[in-house]
Parts: sequence; structure tokens; C-alpha cells
Amino acid sequence: MLSEYPYTESEQGLGGIMQATFQLIEGFKALADPGLELHVVTMTTACRTPDVRSHGNIHCHFVPKGRSEWAVVFGNPLRLARYFLRLNGRLQPDLHHGQGSVSFLLLSLRNPRRSVQTIHGVYRNEQAAIAPGRRSPGQSVRFQLKEMLESFYLRRIRNLIAITMEIQRLVRKEGNPDVRIFPINNAIDEGFFASVQRRESERRDGGKLDILFVAAITPRKGLHVLIDAFEQLAAVHPALRLLIVGTWEWAPDYVAEQRARCADLVANGRIVFTGPVDRKSLVDAFRAADIFVLPSFSESAPMVISQAMCAGLPIVASAVGGIPEMIEDGATGVLVPPGETAPLAEALKGLIADSSLRQKLGDNARKVGLDRYHPLAVARQTLDVYRAVAGVHP
Repeated sequence: MLSEYPYTESEQGLGGIMQATFQLIEGFKALADPGLELHVVTMTTACRTPDVRSHGNIHCHFVPKGRSEWAVVFGNPLRLARYFLRLNGRLQPDLHHGQGSVSFLLLSLRNPRRSVQTIHGVYRNEQAAIAPGRRSPGQSVRFQLKEMLESFYLRRIRNLIAITMEIQRLVRKEGNPDVRIFPINNAIDEGFFASVQRRESERRDGGKLDILFVAAITPRKGLHVLIDAFEQLAAVHPALRLLIVGTWEWAPDYVAEQRARCADLVANGRIVFTGPVDRKSLVDAFRAADIFVLPSFSESAPMVISQAMCAGLPIVASAVGGIPEMIEDGATGVLVPPGETAPLAEALKGLIADSSLRQKLGDNARKVGLDRYHPLAVARQTLDVYRAVAGVHP
């Protein structure tokens, strides 16, 4: 498997693909199938030499990753390819599974018939979500290169694990017409499945409410729209607080700009930027919150939505990408148009004012989430795909 995978606990907050892969591996560990030997190849900035960590028949290979523009565009892919090709030659695996980034997907397609891919996002959507004036020259080059490579690998995929209908449609339209599609949801941390009861028993009194936003923060996630909406609400709800959880390193200038815009609210504790957090703190944040919001401009199947669902939170999110497949508007959450402050503020206002509505949406979301996202169930489904593609039977 080639995918993002955390080297340290704090890296859990770096994005949905990393969390999805981590939880899938946790499911494989719990499954403990003797017929599976899994090698996960990933990259990290946290080590300077390759490192391998093993747990039974699961082995995680960490390849050093540079941070410079040159490393991101050229150095890291070359370093990853060298490591992968050496390991592949030694192991001679039955199957490759690529997830997420261009490099991981392309390398996994070395033998298309004996490989499976999981696409977590569409690069052309991500590019459209960032205004041209906000793109650095390096970003523009990366986007153009990734779009070109995206079109290339879509045509070569023979076996797709599809996390949304949007990705299914994209691959059927622009990819291999004979692609086999296996619909499987991303798994989430087991801690979210038990969190709602504790959160309700610990609910604060005095009318205090916490709104939670979790993301690896970039302009695409729409934090600036949320801050605009929150400033309107904070003026009339003195007990309202916004908790912003997630790494800043993907767009530090953007985060600094948002912090400066709401400096007064940050200073008095009404808006809290936590930065990246470990797994336990992330679960605790969902358990303690009252409303979850994700006003993104583009998404596929964001992990944070499934986490919020299983934590029993009412959700307000943009109607983009795969989110409408995850949330039923008015039943498990509220969908709003992307980039518009007024509808977002109105949706939050309705939930703030109506505790019974918050409870109903949260309970409904939790029931749906419990059936979709457990790591053990997702691991079983994924192993069945591996066996089907590789022609190996238990």
C-alpha cells in the first residue's frame, strides 16, 4: 500500500487521507487475518533516514520527505519511487494499493491489473477552490502537473475503491470504461463510536455552546467564511465559542491572515486556534462540541464529517463533492451553498436557538454513521477487494 500514514501522534491532524489510512490499518490489525502481509509505504518530514515499524504482519515504511518547493515537485517523488521499486523487487507482492496523492497512485499502477486505487480527492476541484491571486507560482505549477497526471492515471485504473458517487462518476466518464468499482467508506477512530454518551452527560449549562471546525487548514476549507458568520453570531450570543482544530503548516499565511482578522475574539477566548492535536484530543474535541461545521469549497468524502456523525453532532456543511451523499439535509445535518456567509450564519443560528433540533440531527447522524464507518467492517470489505483483484481466496 502506498498512502499517507502518521509517523507521530500529532500528524493525526494533518488530513483526512492520513486518518483514513491509519484507521484502515487499525482495522487490519484488529482483523488479524493470517493470510494478509501488508507493507505500507509513506513519506514523512519527521525522519531523516528511512524507518520501518512493524506490528505483526503489518509493516510501515517511512521515507524521508523534504519541505522545499523543489523537493515537493521533484525530490520527494524520486525518493519515494526509488524506495518503492527496491522494496517491490524484494517482496514481489500480489497486489498494489495506492491512495491519495499522485505519486502514490502512479506507483501503485505499475501493474494495473493487479492493483487497486482509492481516490480521495479531485485536483481540478481543489484548484478551482483557490483564487488565482492566492496561488504561489509553485502552487500553480503543481496544480497544472497534478491535473495532467490525474487525467493520465484515471485512464489506467482497472480497480477502484470508491468513497463517493462523485468519484465513481468521474472515473466512469474519464477513466477506463471497464473499471471495476468497489464502494467502500473511509473508516474512523473507534473512539468516536463511544463519545456521544459521555458528551451528553458532560453537557455544560448556562447556555454555553461550542462550534467545532476541524481541518488541515487551507483556503479551500472556507475558514474565512466561517469566521465571517461567527462574528455576526458572536455579537448576539455572548456564550458562543468557535474551536478551530488542525494544522496550520499547509497554508501558514492564510491562517495568520484569519487570526489577525479576528484578533479581538481570539484574545478574549471566543475563537480558539489549537493547531494540530493528537488522537485523544481530537476525539475529546468532538465529544465536547455542540455543533460541527465544515464550509469547504470542495471536498470528496471528508473524514471529519463521518467523525462528527458518529460523535452524534449536528452538522452544518457545504453542499459540495461527496458531502450531500454523507449528510441528508434536514435529517442528519444542514447543507449550505459554499462561499456564502449569510446562509451559513442562518443555519448556525437555527441550531443555536433550538436544542431539540440539535439533538434530533445529532442522533440521526450517529445512527447512520455507526453503520458505515467502523474500522473492522471497512478492513473486512477492503480485504475482500484485495482477494478479488489478486485472485487469492481465503
